[in-house]
Amino acid sequence: MTHLRDFIRRPLLLVACLIVMAGCATTSPRVLEVTRGKYVSNIRPEDERVFARDRASHFLTEIVSLPAEQQREMFFVRWNSAAVRSVKFEYRQVHKPDQIGQQRFAPARQSSHTFVIHGEEFLTGGAVSAWRVSLWSPTDELLAESKSALW
Repeated sequence: MTHLRDFIRRPLLLVACLIVMAGCATTSPRVLEVTRGKYVSNIRPEDERVFARDRASHFLTEIVSLPAEQQREMFFVRWNSAAVRSVKFEYRQVHKPDQIGQQRFAPARQSSHTFVIHGEEFLTGGAVSAWRVSLWSPTDELLAESKSALW
């Protein structure tokens, strides 16, 4: 008799757990990732040891500064919701601490985008010292945001 009760009880517990988990798994918009990369030479500083100073390899690459028009800083941003209608990237630069730069992106079906600071803006403003990414609804309601420690 106890085996019959356990046989019936286990699927009911499984169904109850699935219902609870479905209720907990909200799809509220969130910024999942912000990754930055600064490109001022043909080899990034973190790759220098492998490509420029590896003594075992006979194929060493010389570090060369990129031309001014190719120097840039890139921010890869990834989010999780299709309800997002606008992604706003705001930033401050080292040489212009009182100014806030801004870029917007209107995703169609994407859930990621790369924001690029380059050209004259990068050369005069310098590296990004602080940033904020915010996700906006079609009615201009703030859905979520992520920001650097210095923002």
